[in-house]
Amino acid sequence: MSFLAGCNLKKEVTPISGEYILLAVSNNGSSICQSLRFGVDKEKMTEISSSLKEELEFRKSLKSKIETLRNEILLSFAILYLQNPVKEYRLNSGVILTNVAYDDKNSCFGFDVVFTSLAAWNYYHQSEKEEGKKGGFFIDRQVSRGTFPFSVKMKEENIFVGERYKNVFLSALSGFSFEEKLKNEYSPQYLYLYSTPYGKIKSDATYTYRGKENLYHHLWVKEDLKENDTILLKVTSINYGMWILMVLVLSLTGMAIGIIIVITHSRRKKNLL
Repeated sequence: MSFLAGCNLKKEVTPISGEYILLAVSNNGSSICQSLRFGVDKEKMTEISSSLKEELEFRKSLKSKIETLRNEILLSFAILYLQNPVKEYRLNSGVILTNVAYDDKNSCFGFDVVFTSLAAWNYYHQSEKEEGKKGGFFIDRQVSRGTFPFSVKMKEENIFVGERYKNVFLSALSGFSFEEKLKNEYSPQYLYLYSTPYGKIKSDATYTYRGKENLYHHLWVKEDLKENDTILLKVTSINYGMWILMVLVLSLTGMAIGIIIVITHSRRKKNLL
Protein backbone atom coordinates (compact mmCIF):
# COMPACT_ATOMS: atom_id res chain seq x y z
CA MET A 1 0.00 0.00 0.00
CA SER A 2 1.26 3.48 -0.72
CA PHE A 3 0.18 6.80 0.64
CA LEU A 4 0.10 10.15 -1.02
CA ALA A 5 2.22 13.21 -0.72
CA GLY A 6 1.24 16.74 -1.59
CA CYS A 7 -1.76 17.55 -3.69
CA ASN A 8 -2.22 14.60 -5.98
CA LEU A 9 -4.14 11.51 -4.92
CA LYS A 10 -2.35 9.48 -7.62
CA LYS A 11 1.27 10.12 -6.65
CA GLU A 12 2.94 7.25 -4.83
CA VAL A 13 6.01 8.22 -2.87
CA THR A 14 6.80 5.40 -0.46
CA PRO A 15 5.15 2.19 0.74
CA ILE A 16 3.28 2.22 4.02
CA SER A 17 0.91 -0.36 5.42
CA GLY A 18 -1.77 -0.59 8.09
CA GLU A 19 -3.53 2.30 9.78
CA TYR A 20 -1.98 5.75 9.69
CA ILE A 21 -2.74 9.45 9.78
CA LEU A 22 -0.64 11.58 7.46
CA LEU A 23 -0.03 15.32 7.50
CA ALA A 24 1.97 16.59 4.54
CA VAL A 25 3.32 19.95 3.46
CA SER A 26 4.50 20.34 -0.11
CA ASN A 27 6.32 23.47 -1.27
CA ASN A 28 6.96 23.60 -5.01
CA GLY A 29 8.54 27.04 -4.90
CA SER A 30 5.41 28.99 -5.86
CA SER A 31 2.50 27.47 -3.92
CA ILE A 32 2.14 25.49 -0.71
CA CYS A 33 -0.14 22.55 -0.16
CA GLN A 34 -1.15 20.92 3.14
CA SER A 35 -2.62 17.44 2.94
CA LEU A 36 -4.41 15.29 5.49
CA ARG A 37 -4.90 11.54 4.95
CA PHE A 38 -6.55 8.82 7.03
CA GLY A 39 -5.38 5.35 6.08
CA VAL A 40 -7.85 2.49 6.32
CA ASP A 41 -6.62 -1.11 6.68
CA LYS A 42 -8.75 -2.61 3.93
CA GLU A 43 -7.93 -6.24 4.73
CA LYS A 44 -8.73 -5.77 8.40
CA MET A 45 -12.00 -3.99 7.66
CA THR A 46 -13.09 -6.78 5.30
CA GLU A 47 -12.24 -9.35 7.97
CA ILE A 48 -14.13 -7.74 10.86
CA SER A 49 -17.14 -6.37 8.95
CA SER A 50 -20.30 -8.46 9.03
CA SER A 51 -20.91 -7.73 5.35
CA LEU A 52 -19.68 -5.68 2.41
CA LYS A 53 -22.61 -3.34 3.04
CA GLU A 54 -21.39 -2.64 6.58
CA GLU A 55 -17.86 -2.00 5.33
CA LEU A 56 -19.13 0.50 2.77
CA GLU A 57 -21.36 2.15 5.36
CA PHE A 58 -18.33 2.62 7.60
CA ARG A 59 -16.42 4.29 4.77
CA LYS A 60 -19.38 6.63 4.30
CA SER A 61 -19.38 7.40 8.03
CA LEU A 62 -15.64 8.10 8.09
CA LYS A 63 -15.90 10.35 5.05
CA SER A 64 -18.66 12.31 6.78
CA LYS A 65 -16.55 12.82 9.93
CA ILE A 66 -13.56 13.99 7.88
CA GLU A 67 -15.84 16.37 5.96
CA THR A 68 -16.88 17.89 9.30
CA LEU A 69 -13.21 18.42 10.13
CA ARG A 70 -12.61 19.95 6.69
CA ASN A 71 -15.51 22.34 7.20
CA GLU A 72 -14.14 23.41 10.59
CA ILE A 73 -10.86 24.32 8.93
CA LEU A 74 -12.71 26.12 6.12
CA LEU A 75 -14.67 28.12 8.72
CA SER A 76 -11.43 29.04 10.48
CA PHE A 77 -10.06 30.54 7.27
CA ALA A 78 -13.32 32.44 6.75
CA ILE A 79 -13.04 33.90 10.26
CA LEU A 80 -9.43 34.96 9.64
CA TYR A 81 -10.37 36.52 6.30
CA LEU A 82 -13.25 38.54 7.77
CA GLN A 83 -10.88 40.00 10.37
CA ASN A 84 -8.76 41.56 7.61
CA PRO A 85 -10.33 41.15 4.14
CA VAL A 86 -7.93 41.21 1.19
CA LYS A 87 -9.69 40.25 -2.03
CA GLU A 88 -6.84 38.30 -3.64
CA TYR A 89 -6.62 36.03 -0.56
CA ARG A 90 -10.32 35.23 -0.27
CA LEU A 91 -11.54 31.64 -0.09
CA ASN A 92 -11.26 29.73 -3.38
CA SER A 93 -8.69 32.25 -4.55
CA GLY A 94 -5.87 32.62 -2.04
CA VAL A 95 -6.69 29.33 -0.32
CA ILE A 96 -8.54 26.38 -1.82
CA LEU A 97 -9.84 23.34 0.04
CA THR A 98 -10.47 20.23 -2.04
CA ASN A 99 -13.37 17.90 -1.31
CA VAL A 100 -12.84 14.82 0.84
CA ALA A 101 -12.09 11.89 -1.47
CA TYR A 102 -11.48 8.16 -1.07
CA ASP A 103 -8.56 6.62 -2.92
CA ASP A 104 -9.41 2.96 -3.40
CA LYS A 105 -5.95 1.97 -4.59
CA ASN A 106 -4.27 3.35 -1.48
CA SER A 107 -7.27 2.81 0.82
CA CYS A 108 -7.30 6.26 2.37
CA PHE A 109 -9.53 9.29 2.77
CA GLY A 110 -8.22 12.83 2.63
CA PHE A 111 -8.31 16.39 1.41
CA ASP A 112 -5.87 19.18 0.58
CA VAL A 113 -5.52 22.81 1.56
CA VAL A 114 -3.80 24.70 -1.26
CA PHE A 115 -2.30 28.16 -0.74
CA THR A 116 -1.90 29.60 -4.21
CA SER A 117 1.10 31.77 -3.30
CA LEU A 118 3.59 32.34 -0.51
CA ALA A 119 1.83 35.65 0.16
CA ALA A 120 -1.46 33.79 0.67
CA TRP A 121 0.27 31.39 3.04
CA ASN A 122 1.70 34.26 5.07
CA TYR A 123 -1.70 35.98 5.14
CA TYR A 124 -3.38 32.99 6.81
CA HIS A 125 -0.48 32.21 9.18
CA GLN A 126 0.41 35.58 10.70
CA SER A 127 -0.45 34.58 14.26
CA GLU A 128 1.56 31.36 13.98
CA LYS A 129 4.63 33.22 12.74
CA GLU A 130 4.47 35.65 15.65
CA GLU A 131 4.12 32.79 18.13
CA GLY A 132 7.10 31.11 16.52
CA LYS A 133 9.29 34.18 16.94
CA LYS A 134 8.36 34.49 20.61
CA GLY A 135 8.85 30.79 21.21
CA GLY A 136 12.46 30.83 20.09
CA PHE A 137 12.19 28.01 17.56
CA PHE A 138 15.47 28.92 15.89
CA ILE A 139 18.64 27.81 17.64
CA ASP A 140 20.83 29.62 15.12
CA ARG A 141 20.59 30.99 11.58
CA GLN A 142 20.74 27.61 9.87
CA VAL A 143 19.11 25.13 12.25
CA SER A 144 15.41 24.91 13.04
CA ARG A 145 13.79 22.67 15.62
CA GLY A 146 10.06 22.51 16.22
CA THR A 147 7.44 20.27 17.79
CA PHE A 148 6.38 17.17 15.87
CA PRO A 149 3.03 18.41 14.50
CA PHE A 150 0.92 15.61 15.93
CA SER A 151 2.45 16.30 19.36
CA VAL A 152 1.33 19.94 19.41
CA LYS A 153 -0.98 20.44 22.39
CA MET A 154 -4.41 21.90 21.68
CA LYS A 155 -4.93 24.04 24.75
CA GLU A 156 -8.67 24.41 24.37
CA GLU A 157 -9.19 20.64 24.45
CA ASN A 158 -5.97 19.72 26.33
CA ILE A 159 -5.09 16.94 23.88
CA PHE A 160 -2.49 16.43 21.18
CA VAL A 161 -3.32 17.26 17.57
CA GLY A 162 -2.78 13.58 16.78
CA GLU A 163 -5.37 12.59 19.38
CA ARG A 164 -7.83 15.04 17.85
CA TYR A 165 -7.42 13.35 14.46
CA LYS A 166 -7.54 9.89 16.00
CA ASN A 167 -10.87 10.82 17.60
CA VAL A 168 -12.21 11.71 14.15
CA PHE A 169 -11.63 8.12 13.07
CA LEU A 170 -13.01 6.66 16.30
CA SER A 171 -16.18 8.76 16.09
CA ALA A 172 -16.95 7.13 12.74
CA LEU A 173 -17.19 3.69 14.42
CA SER A 174 -20.41 4.42 16.28
CA GLY A 175 -23.14 1.84 15.68
CA PHE A 176 -21.07 -0.71 13.76
CA SER A 177 -20.60 -4.34 14.83
CA PHE A 178 -16.83 -3.83 15.13
CA GLU A 179 -17.07 -0.60 17.15
CA GLU A 180 -15.66 -1.92 20.44
CA LYS A 181 -12.99 -4.04 18.75
CA LEU A 182 -11.55 -1.14 16.74
CA LYS A 183 -11.84 1.34 19.61
CA ASN A 184 -9.56 -0.96 21.59
CA GLU A 185 -7.21 -1.86 18.74
CA TYR A 186 -6.94 1.32 16.63
CA SER A 187 -3.38 2.57 16.99
CA PRO A 188 -2.36 4.52 13.87
CA GLN A 189 1.12 5.51 12.84
CA TYR A 190 1.56 9.29 12.77
CA LEU A 191 3.31 10.46 9.62
CA TYR A 192 4.57 13.91 8.76
CA LEU A 193 5.85 14.50 5.25
CA TYR A 194 7.62 17.67 4.16
CA SER A 195 8.37 18.02 0.43
CA THR A 196 10.55 20.76 -1.00
CA PRO A 197 12.47 21.52 -4.21
CA TYR A 198 15.50 22.54 -2.14
CA GLY A 199 18.04 19.73 -1.93
CA LYS A 200 20.29 21.58 0.50
CA ILE A 201 17.76 21.12 3.30
CA LYS A 202 18.67 18.30 5.70
CA SER A 203 16.65 16.86 8.56
CA ASP A 204 16.42 14.20 11.25
CA ALA A 205 13.46 12.58 9.45
CA THR A 206 12.93 8.83 9.64
CA TYR A 207 13.24 8.66 5.85
CA THR A 208 14.62 11.16 3.32
CA TYR A 209 14.55 10.60 -0.43
CA ARG A 210 14.21 12.32 -3.77
CA GLY A 211 10.90 11.71 -5.49
CA LYS A 212 9.14 12.70 -8.67
CA GLU A 213 9.15 16.24 -10.04
CA ASN A 214 12.56 16.85 -8.39
CA LEU A 215 11.08 17.17 -4.92
CA TYR A 216 13.03 16.13 -1.83
CA HIS A 217 10.93 14.36 0.78
CA HIS A 218 11.45 14.27 4.55
CA LEU A 219 9.21 11.76 6.30
CA TRP A 220 8.86 11.43 10.08
CA VAL A 221 7.12 8.32 11.45
CA LYS A 222 5.98 8.00 15.07
CA GLU A 223 4.12 5.15 16.77
CA ASP A 224 3.34 7.08 19.96
CA LEU A 225 2.93 10.76 20.80
CA LYS A 226 5.00 12.54 23.44
CA GLU A 227 4.81 16.15 24.54
CA ASN A 228 8.50 16.84 23.84
CA ASP A 229 8.73 15.17 20.43
CA THR A 230 10.59 17.44 18.01
CA ILE A 231 11.69 17.58 14.39
CA LEU A 232 14.95 19.10 13.19
CA LEU A 233 15.71 20.88 9.92
CA LYS A 234 19.01 22.26 8.66
CA VAL A 235 19.73 24.38 5.62
CA THR A 236 23.23 24.74 4.19
CA SER A 237 22.47 27.98 2.37
CA ILE A 238 20.47 30.69 4.08
CA ASN A 239 19.79 32.37 0.71
CA TYR A 240 16.82 30.12 0.08
CA GLY A 241 14.96 32.08 2.72
CA MET A 242 14.08 31.52 6.33
CA TRP A 243 10.44 31.16 5.30
CA ILE A 244 11.22 27.61 4.16
CA LEU A 245 12.09 26.79 7.76
CA MET A 246 9.01 28.60 8.99
CA VAL A 247 6.86 26.42 6.75
CA LEU A 248 8.32 23.27 8.23
CA VAL A 249 8.35 24.28 11.88
CA LEU A 250 5.06 26.12 12.06
CA SER A 251 2.87 24.84 9.24
CA LEU A 252 1.71 21.64 10.79
CA THR A 253 -0.21 23.37 13.51
CA GLY A 254 -2.25 24.94 10.72
CA MET A 255 -4.80 22.15 10.52
CA ALA A 256 -5.18 22.21 14.31
CA ILE A 257 -5.05 25.99 14.60
CA GLY A 258 -8.11 26.08 12.38
CA ILE A 259 -10.06 23.94 14.82
CA ILE A 260 -8.83 25.99 17.79
CA ILE A 261 -9.95 29.21 16.10
CA VAL A 262 -13.44 27.77 15.56
CA ILE A 263 -13.68 26.57 19.18
CA THR A 264 -12.47 29.91 20.57
CA HIS A 265 -14.76 31.87 18.26
CA SER A 266 -17.77 29.75 19.30
CA ARG A 267 -17.04 30.20 23.00
CA ARG A 268 -16.65 33.96 22.66
CA LYS A 269 -19.93 34.10 20.79
CA LYS A 270 -21.67 32.17 23.58
CA ASN A 271 -20.22 34.52 26.20
CA LEU A 272 -21.68 37.49 24.35
CA LEU A 273 -25.18 36.01 24.37
